[in-house]
Amino acid sequence: FEVAVVECPEEYTGACVDLLGSRCGQMIDMNTSELNGGTTTIKYRLPTRGLLGLRNHMLTATKGTAVLNTLFDGYDDWTGEIKTRENGSLTAFATG
Repeated sequence: FEVAVVECPEEYTGACVDLLGSRCGQMIDMNTSELNGGTTTIKYRLPTRGLLGLRNHMLTATKGTAVLNTLFDGYDDWTGEIKTRENGSLTAFATG
């Protein structure tokens, strides 16, 4: 497991919480600082496998304004499946 700390503008907090929650994350802390223009700091504990591909999705959802830092937190029990695809894919084997 790892602890992920995300700093993002206040208007993108919901998108960040959705992304981290969908990857079996548990929120540890969340606070907003008015000194930095309304920056929200979110701290989650999630499995390392949940971090794979997260940075790209996070940057897309926040228009490149999020900062994601991670720190190893130890080993723990299996937390369940992580949904990897939101959309399906189509493969064609023949023309037509």
